[in-house]
Amino acid sequence: MFARLLVIVIAAGSTALGVLTLRQQQLRAGHELAQARLELMRTEERIRRVRAEIAERTSPENVRLLGDVLGELVPARELQGAPEVREPLQQTQASALDAT
Repeated sequence: MFARLLVIVIAAGSTALGVLTLRQQQLRAGHELAQARLELMRTEERIRRVRAEIAERTSPENVRLLGDVLGELVPARELQGAPEVREPLQQTQASALDAT
């Protein structure tokens, strides 16, 4: 009788320990998820601040100044009709050589 009771107590204790372990893992996973969401929110906030700074600094004068500093951009190429890869590359090369 005592042996059966001891086995039942040990089995119940093992089951309880397993349930507590699972619960602890759930809590840890929830905490990690919350931390990841918080980091995502912080990153999104930093991105919003950078975008706001860019928007505040962007004006027609700044765009013109940036264009003067960087030089002219290579014009877009016509890609209708699905030309072969070499054709747009040759057009770009010719434009670049003409610009120098």
